[in-house]
Formats: sequence, structure tokens, C-alpha cells
Amino acid sequence: MSIDFFLDDIDTDNLDGYDSVAEGRYHFSVAGVEFNERGTLVLDCEVLAGTVPGQEGKVHREYFNAPNENSKPGVKKRFLQLALATGIVTKDQLDQIKQSGQPFSPDWNLMVGRQFCGEVTIEEYVANDGTTKSSAKLGFNIWSLQSPKAQGIPLASTFTEGEEGGADDPFAGVPL
Repeated sequence: MSIDFFLDDIDTDNLDGYDSVAEGRYHFSVAGVEFNERGTLVLDCEVLAGTVPGQEGKVHREYFNAPNENSKPGVKKRFLQLALATGIVTKDQLDQIKQSGQPFSPDWNLMVGRQFCGEVTIEEYVANDGTTKSSAKLGFNIWSLQSPKAQGIPLASTFTEGEEGGADDPFAGVPL
């Protein structure tokens, strides 16, 4: 049996499952979630639409350091932004969890298939071998589809029909 297909939309230098997404603002769908051996949340998100043409279908990989008792608030806030933007928790539920004194322990797999908006920036860093490299990052630029911060991001209408999305901007403009 022969299987024939064209490679015109494939970057043959990058066959490991995710792509280098250009700097821009995007509507994403969560394609995969896993925790690696260091406890880091690895999020794969597919570009559905965005401000940069030709990025649709690319899969951006983002890493979230897992919060612990020694974490700075920013590490926890970034996890909460993602949970709220994908709608696996609401602001009211977070307030109830906080008041109860219980830890926040959602099923992160519930994010798969959910949508959010984000802004990818390119950051440069020095690798262990001393060379300068660049990496695409979301950082704290993660919002629900309905957030005022997501205004101007094109949404893939066929993917948003019936999509509840995440909470409105839960931090109400408070700097992170």
C-alpha cells in the first residue's frame, strides 16, 4: 500500500510536534496537556486564527512551572490565568476555594479542546553552550475569548460557535 501526501505545509527542520509561531495575537485551541518529569505543565495549543497570516494550524508549545510552597505569586497567577481563560474554573470558584483553605487542584486535562486567546512574543536567551537563541512565549498574555484584553484578535468563527470560553478578565486590569 502506498500513502502519498505533499510536504508544502511542513517544516522539515521541525518534525517534533510543535512549530515556531510568529510574534502576534492568536485564538488558540488546547491540543494537549501533560506534566513532564520536573512537574512542569507542558501545554500544546493550536493556532485557530490570529493577527499574523499563515499561522493557522501551527501548534505552539508553552511551559508552565508548577507552583509550590516557595513559588512567587506570579507563578501561581500564570496557572490561574490559564485555568480561567480556558474555563476550567471560574473566579467565584477560586474565591470559594481560597475561603475554604483547600488547595487548588483542578483536572488540567479538562483544558483539552478548550479555547483561549493569547499574545506570543519572541524572547532571546543564552543557551548552555553560550549561543543566543530565541523562543516564542505567551508569558502572562493569556485571556478568555470574552476578555477586553483579547479585543482585536481574530476568532475562528467555526470554532467559537457555542463555545462558552473562559471567565471575563478576572484580574480586572490589576498588574500581574
